[in-house]
Amino acid sequence: MSIATLLNIAKAQNRGLIEMEGIIIYFETDSIPQEEYLIPIKLNYNENFESFVLHTLENLNTKAIDVYAQGMRWVMPNLLEEIQSMLYIKAEIVNPNFKRPIRISACKIYTDTTHSKELVLYPDKDMSFLVKLNEKIFKVGIENLKPQYGVPRYFEAMIKK
Repeated sequence: MSIATLLNIAKAQNRGLIEMEGIIIYFETDSIPQEEYLIPIKLNYNENFESFVLHTLENLNTKAIDVYAQGMRWVMPNLLEEIQSMLYIKAEIVNPNFKRPIRISACKIYTDTTHSKELVLYPDKDMSFLVKLNEKIFKVGIENLKPQYGVPRYFEAMIKK
């Protein structure tokens, strides 16, 4: 089912949707990632994507949003195929006690705000991770998805293979 069809169904059900576009960071896996970290930013399609990512990380003045991706699979049966269709850059998390390969790509995540008033606000912990890309290291802060944004429902790859 296409993202346009899913969005039309949500609109017909009077769902409140918020669109968040940006750079997505997730652990390298062949399955649906448990979590994804979205750096909200308007993508520049006129620039080489890797250059855009490097420029964004060098000038990062916002935190990445921790997005729980597993829940989206219940309303988006083709979520894994959509994630696997993305063109991505390989990088690595290089925290002192934790090293793991990651992928960096671009996407839109649509959240459903229909029942956002019922969601609990969890306090943000002072968390961050270090990303190694092209022999440069960048610190990326993390924050929880705020209740006013609702629940992640749909995922759209913006740069495909």
